Amino acid sequence: MELPQQKDARPLLTIAIPTYNRANCLRLLLSELAKQISDDRVELIVSDNASPDETPKIIEDYTRQGMKFQYTRNIINVGPDANILQCYEMAQGEYVWIVGDDDVIVPGGLDWVLSVLEKRKYDLIYVSSYGFRDKYFPPTNRALKRKLEVFPSAAAFA
Repeated sequence: MELPQQKDARPLLTIAIPTYNRANCLRLLLSELAKQISDDRVELIVSDNASPDETPKIIEDYTRQGMKFQYTRNIINVGPDANILQCYEMAQGEYVWIVGDDDVIVPGGLDWVLSVLEKRKYDLIYVSSYGFRDKYFPPTNRALKRKLEVFPSAAAFA
């Protein structure tokens, strides 16, 4: 009798957010991610670099609402590079996406990235962006239609 294959417990993608002193930006990002993360293919990490603002309260609010993520708060500000490195060290996903605390993943963006990652193995994926000021309004579908360019290696991209 053949035993069923056990599903790999490792997430496909880790989204890691290094943050410092931008609670309002983090709130917006988490509100958009809460709408998009729907299964265990995605691990979410927030690494707080000892923010003196409302960041811990934002985290508490989303935890209370049932959003699942790993939260680490540094005792002291270790600087941006060490905070980003800490995100990589905490990540369990096959792929790691470092997302700035002032960035927003557009509606449907996470599903699109996951569908690309599930097709084959990649060294690196570059996701293009667009800017916004003050108020965030999700872009139209037309604005999102950017060309996907596949590079044979990370070195070719660089």
